[in-house]
Amino acid sequence: MHSHSWLNLIMFATAVVLAAFLYIKPSLQEEAAYKISSLSAESVQHIRIDRQDTSIELSRSNNRWYMKKPVQGKVNEVNVERILEILSATSQHLLPLENLDRYGLASPVIRLQVDQESFDFGNFAPITNEQYMATRQQVFLVSPRYAATLSALPTDLLSSNDQTVFVE
Repeated sequence: MHSHSWLNLIMFATAVVLAAFLYIKPSLQEEAAYKISSLSAESVQHIRIDRQDTSIELSRSNNRWYMKKPVQGKVNEVNVERILEILSATSQHLLPLENLDRYGLASPVIRLQVDQESFDFGNFAPITNEQYMATRQQVFLVSPRYAATLSALPTDLLSSNDQTVFVE
């Protein structure tokens, strides 16, 4: 055989082995996505947001959201929808509820209570830039946008065309 024949034979064998590898190798599996909550946004009646210095309470009445604390008034529905997006969130990471100081969850930065389910937000993971969040006796890594929707100022949640009543 000539050198060109050997070269063609080697290239053909390589192509066959490569095709067999691609056919036989297991397909790439998608990473598991862990559901954060089992609640549905439509069924929620009460929301409470606790920060170190502020506590905000929202309540649904007649399919409309109202702030009860620290001021009273109608709440912008879009803001509530953004807050309730946490209920449909998923996470690629599930961690045991241990070493809470490590995750910044021993004294959470923000606590969100949706009906009877509580969500505690802690530190950021340095590699993924996601935020540690504890709920249902587990720790998840979630996008920081969920904590960002929990406004620092209660008046930011109120509807712009509503008169507010301050409560002491």
